[in-house]
Amino acid sequence: MQTKLLASIATSAMLMVMTHSASAGLAPGIYVVENLHPEGGIPRTHPAAISADGSKVAGTSITYVSGINEALLWDTGNLVGLGDLAGASPSVSPELNSFAHDISPNGAYVVGQGNGTSGTEAVYWSGGSGPVPLGDLPGGAYYSEARGVSNDLTIVGGGTSSLGSEAFVWYGAMTGLGDLPGGDFNSVANDISADASVIVGTGHSALGQEAFVYRDGTMTGLGDLSGGEFQSAANGVSSDGTTIVGTSKSGATNRDEAFIWRDGVMTGLGQLPDGGLSSAASATSGDGSVVVGYAEIEPQDGLTSAATIWDEVNGMRALKDVLTDVYGFDLGGFVPIAASAISDDGLTIAGYGYDIDLLEGDNYRAFVVRLPEPGTLSIAAIIAAIGLIRRGVRF
Repeated sequence: MQTKLLASIATSAMLMVMTHSASAGLAPGIYVVENLHPEGGIPRTHPAAISADGSKVAGTSITYVSGINEALLWDTGNLVGLGDLAGASPSVSPELNSFAHDISPNGAYVVGQGNGTSGTEAVYWSGGSGPVPLGDLPGGAYYSEARGVSNDLTIVGGGTSSLGSEAFVWYGAMTGLGDLPGGDFNSVANDISADASVIVGTGHSALGQEAFVYRDGTMTGLGDLSGGEFQSAANGVSSDGTTIVGTSKSGATNRDEAFIWRDGVMTGLGQLPDGGLSSAASATSGDGSVVVGYAEIEPQDGLTSAATIWDEVNGMRALKDVLTDVYGFDLGGFVPIAASAISDDGLTIAGYGYDIDLLEGDNYRAFVVRLPEPGTLSIAAIIAAIGLIRRGVRF
C-alpha cells in the first residue's frame, strides 16, 4: 500500500486555515485529495463517503489513460490505497480496478467492489487489511458491488441473481432483498443507517423507477415528486435513519429535483435560485438537517454544474457561495461542482471541482472542506487567518 501525506494548499486557489478544531482533528479549511496514480494519465479522485466525525473519507483514485483504479481512504490528511482482490488477469482488466463507495459511520469499515478471478465482486476493507470478498447472489452472471455499510458491518449493495439485478444485504452471508412489485426486476440498495435498521435504494415498480426504503423485512416504494415523469431514486439515508435523500423527476419541465423523505412525505428541495436547471441530493448529515449534492446550471466560466448545500432555514445554495460569502474562504479560481458526502455534524463536506485558473494539465480537483465549529471562529477570524497565511505565517 502506498501512503501520501496531503499538503494543505496555501495559495489563491485553495487555503487551509491553521486553527484548532474540536472534532475530527481537522482545522477549518479546504484540503486537496490527491490521486494515488498520477503517472497513469488524467488522474482524478472521487470522494464517496465520510465517517460520522469527518476524519475519514472513502473514495476512488481513477486514472483514465492507464485504466488503473484503486479504492482509497483519506484519514485526517493521510492518503492510503486499499488495494484490490488478487488473481484477475491483466490481459482482461487493469492490475488495479477497485472502487470504494461507503465508509461506516464509526470509520471502521470501507465497502465497495474489487476485481478478482470470478469477476467484479463486493468487498470490504478493515484495519489496514486487504479486501475481503463477499461473493454474489446465486443464479445470475457473477457480479456484485457494496454500496453502504453500518457500524456493525451490515453491508448493502446490488448484484445479479436468477431474478435479474437485485439489491442485497450481507451480514456474514449475502441475501437478496427482492424488488418492488409490478415492474422489471431491477433493484439496488445504496445506503444503510448506522444501526442497520433502515436500508434505502432504487427499484422498479409498476409505476416505473422508484426509490424504496427497506425495514423490518419489507420493501416500500417512496413514490416521486408530482408533476413529472414517474422516476425517483434514493441515494442516501441519515445515520439515525429518519431522513432519506435522493432525486426525482418533477414539474412540467420534467427536470430532476433533489428531495428529502421523512415521516412518510417526500419534499422537493428546489433548484439554485440563479440559473438552476436541475438538482440532485447525494448525502445528508446525521439527523437529516443538512443535505449536499449538485445542480445543473446555465454555463458559467465553462462549467455546467455546481456543488450544493441545503438546510431548512437557507434553502438550496451553491457551496461556493457559502464558503466565500459566509465563511470568508478565498477560493481563487476553484469552483466546487459536486458535493458527494457530509459528516454527521454537517461541518465536513467532500466532493470535487475545477480550478479555472489552471491553464495547463487537468484542472480537476477533489476536496474535503472543514467548516468552523459554530461559535468558535468568526468570519473575521477566518479572513485574518487567510491574510497571515498569505504572508507566510503558520499558526
